[in-house]
Amino acid sequence: MEEVQNIVTLGLAQRKEKQIKVRQPLRSVYLGLSNEFPKDLEVLMKGELNVKEIVYDKGQKELVVLNTELDEALIHEGYARELMRQIQDMRKEAKYRLDEKVFGQWHSENEEVNLVLKSWEGQIKDETLLKNLENYPKDNKNYDVEKEFELSPGKKIWLGLWQK
Repeated sequence: MEEVQNIVTLGLAQRKEKQIKVRQPLRSVYLGLSNEFPKDLEVLMKGELNVKEIVYDKGQKELVVLNTELDEALIHEGYARELMRQIQDMRKEAKYRLDEKVFGQWHSENEEVNLVLKSWEGQIKDETLLKNLENYPKDNKNYDVEKEFELSPGKKIWLGLWQK
């Protein structure tokens, strides 16, 4: 377990050094080890480092090397995760109960953001307990909480939550 903690610490330090948030999923981490960890410890490391895969490379000099190359799918998943985090923060701010389903409305002028939300809508709703998540510009509705923020630099979105 101590070795797992050391690997996670080294991996998180690499993320910090390269300014990659932990919410941004990465494809893989390479471990300079010849022996593999049991599957349950691999699952733990994947979760802590937010990587999809662990690759063992006994010829590698360093103990831990994160693959920090981001493809479109990983970037979009990162946007979705950031949005889910923002929704959870807004739910907390509005003092909603943990099990309470509420309504969401969002709008963005950014086509990439629109594409991501369309493809991730179901999972976002499920994980943040939203009855619906509709794309409409801000209107005169009485929102319990609303805010505009960037999912990443230049990727603005407005989001409002309310109960009926």
